[in-house]
Amino acid sequence: MPTGERPLVLRRARVVPDLGSSEVRDDAGIVLETGRVALLGETAEADRWTAAHGELSPEVLDLAGRVVLPGLVNAHTHLYSTLARGMPLLPGREAPADFLAILEEIWWPLDRALDAEDVYLSALLGLAECARAGVTTVVDHHASERAVEGSLDLVARAAREVGVRVATCFEVTDRDGPEVARAGIAENVRFAKAAREAEKLGGSAHVAATFGLHASLTLSDETLERARDAARGAGLPGFHVHVAESRFDPDDSLRRSGVRTVQRLARAGVLGPASIAAHGVHVDAAERALLKETGTVVVTNPSSNRNNAVGRADLARLLESGVKLALGTDGMSADVLAETTQAFLGSKDRAESPRAGWAEAHAALAGNAGVAQLLFQEAKLGKIAQGGPADLVVLDYVPWTPLQGERFFAHVLYGNLGARTWHTIAGGRFVVRDGRLASPGVDLERAAALARERARALWDRRAAFAPAPGQGRNA
Repeated sequence: MPTGERPLVLRRARVVPDLGSSEVRDDAGIVLETGRVALLGETAEADRWTAAHGELSPEVLDLAGRVVLPGLVNAHTHLYSTLARGMPLLPGREAPADFLAILEEIWWPLDRALDAEDVYLSALLGLAECARAGVTTVVDHHASERAVEGSLDLVARAAREVGVRVATCFEVTDRDGPEVARAGIAENVRFAKAAREAEKLGGSAHVAATFGLHASLTLSDETLERARDAARGAGLPGFHVHVAESRFDPDDSLRRSGVRTVQRLARAGVLGPASIAAHGVHVDAAERALLKETGTVVVTNPSSNRNNAVGRADLARLLESGVKLALGTDGMSADVLAETTQAFLGSKDRAESPRAGWAEAHAALAGNAGVAQLLFQEAKLGKIAQGGPADLVVLDYVPWTPLQGERFFAHVLYGNLGARTWHTIAGGRFVVRDGRLASPGVDLERAAALARERARALWDRRAAFAPAPGQGRNA
């Protein structure tokens, strides 16, 4: 909230300050001023603050017991996939039979067909959807292989217009040849500098950069080496890369290098405490140990894994091995809390035990705050803390069973909370108010109408970039 805007006072709230703890504050009061949390205490304290600061004309909202959470974090998604919802199969094609066919016949033709306007609209509408699900920080992994240069600026522009934070990168890959691979590296380097110079949101970074890589199975040793050196030169300490999403990845790595995916990426200098490994479905015990040793964060995306029929990440073994976990949606949706339930139920299914799932899902959801703090280097992002950023979500949810202690996480798993977003606030500003997007510079109805038109054209164009039937397997 820039200086000069009215402070916002929330009273009679049920506040969960940290999704990784069991603390719940009843009858809580929060004061948001100049983009920060000026006070987190009891309603009586907030009332006293209001009375003492009448000259600032604070806006006061009585939440009447509604639940307030830290602004949610989506630790891995693909905003560029926004215009793919409902996209038909290519003419004359059957549904893809496996994950590599899904990539070659659906996603790679789509990202080759995207132009700059598609990139911007995808990000704008995707981020608006995130905000309406209570997400204030989005970790994006971008691809538009024939619209590379400046594409990350378009994602950042959309984030500024919607009012949420985004960390983004361009996925470097060799699948479209060496020139496109070099362009992807250059875009990551260019955007890293732009992000450092970008305007703030409530006193904290509005956009952040990571260094994107697609996956081991589409990256040569030479490109990995160039990317590593470029990241170091740009001052980017870590990477954002798909890791062992399907069996094709470790199988390909064994053919290329004689070792599995995690070992290959570790040898290339890609893994580390500032790196994000998305998926981690097909990793063995030695790879789990290496992920733990390097401090790499594994971001699980259970709905996407089910949709692509690639298997389920063994979250229990990852957690037991000491691997840091976080949670993403991989472009399937914007609802991080619903994805938490998917992680919970998937762990039960995998273990075939009703005792499984709770610890794994809780650790993944809680881990998202760490990802946000890592990328934005903001000590309190992902939590509600006095002096911390004013990023929070108010749910239209007044619980009728106890919410204290570990009971709160049961409300996450069974309460359909993501769909109950009432207000989303980022940097002290309303992004969603009364369930509707509140960003003054975004005409959502107009953007959606334009996106429907552009989606049809995009779907038609992608046929020119798809392999002929029976001519795939060119990763």
